[in-house]
Amino acid sequence: MALKQERLIEAANYLVTAAEKHRRLGRYFSNYGISATMSLPITDEVSAHVGPDLRGVLLGLVEVYQRQERWEDAIACLERLK
Repeated sequence: MALKQERLIEAANYLVTAAEKHRRLGRYFSNYGISATMSLPITDEVSAHVGPDLRGVLLGLVEVYQRQERWEDAIACLERLK
């Protein structure tokens, strides 16, 4: 929600915390057999569907960092995706 509302500092803080605790992401969804995805806007025409996992968090961070013009941080997140 913070990213969608352009609250970029707040979004970055949430996503960094989620990345640090990524092993716990999605645990409650899987306990109940729920498969959750989120649509992450990449451009005005393109969105990526991401899940509650480290990959989804890193893609979200890339978008936040790009909007903040934090290019090196965005690249570092992309490197972690490899």
